[in-house]
Amino acid sequence: MTGPFQKLRLAACHILGRPIAWPCRFTFGPENPAFNHASEALKAKALELSANPRPLARPVLVFSGYRVPGIFGGQLATNLARLTSGRTEDFRMFAYPFDGDIEPLVNRLARQVGREFGLDASDDSTNAVDVVGISMGGIIGRLAAARARTRPPGVPRINIRNLFTIATPHRGARLALKIHIDRAATDMQPNSPFLAKLDDYAKSDDYTLIPYATLNDITVGATNCSPHGAHPIWVRGTRRFAHTTITMHPAIALDIALRLRGESPLGSPSQIPQH
Repeated sequence: MTGPFQKLRLAACHILGRPIAWPCRFTFGPENPAFNHASEALKAKALELSANPRPLARPVLVFSGYRVPGIFGGQLATNLARLTSGRTEDFRMFAYPFDGDIEPLVNRLARQVGREFGLDASDDSTNAVDVVGISMGGIIGRLAAARARTRPPGVPRINIRNLFTIATPHRGARLALKIHIDRAATDMQPNSPFLAKLDDYAKSDDYTLIPYATLNDITVGATNCSPHGAHPIWVRGTRRFAHTTITMHPAIALDIALRLRGESPLGSPSQIPQH
């Protein structure tokens, strides 16, 4: 679950006396009245959850972002395990740094999930799971769960009950307009045919989608981090690398953990402010 780089980073945080999410303390922008919690309150809640593990209803899959080796996804999975069941084996992280085409990637992941977590005997879906999708990982989750999608033979639908998306370009990524070196980046451009098709699939989907966003996200754009007609749960962002550091934000990890535990969450969706 935790690779050498992650172990080194976690050890450095402990040696320096810093919390794992300490870079996210230096945030900018307006506060979110629907998701504003003091750092001490967050720390106390995290200690409470860690001291009282609760079995999870389903396995949790973490889908990493675009061409990322899994450093942040693995760290988030480890943190969520600590805040929920206390069992890292309840979480499975998927990274695909060399994949540049979303559709074939989803087909491969769906086959792998089917092998590892079993197939539902009643249809051509996998057994139920919850998914945390980081950036492009949320797009992968939506496509993998789409009921209306025509899938190649032998490719099951990933039966997602709750899909948590973190800084996911539901409406497209700003950076993809400037840099699109492969099919995946082109598909994540705002108003792309691929995203329009994904929105059309969503009309017949039945999973619960909980999107999160950060201000100062110059990669995707906070307003793009929820589907059309919906608002995300948002936090203030770091001045630089807000898109990358969002997975380290303690409030987001706690909110997801509480929802996975079946307890009252901390935040609720609200409109992204103009700032």
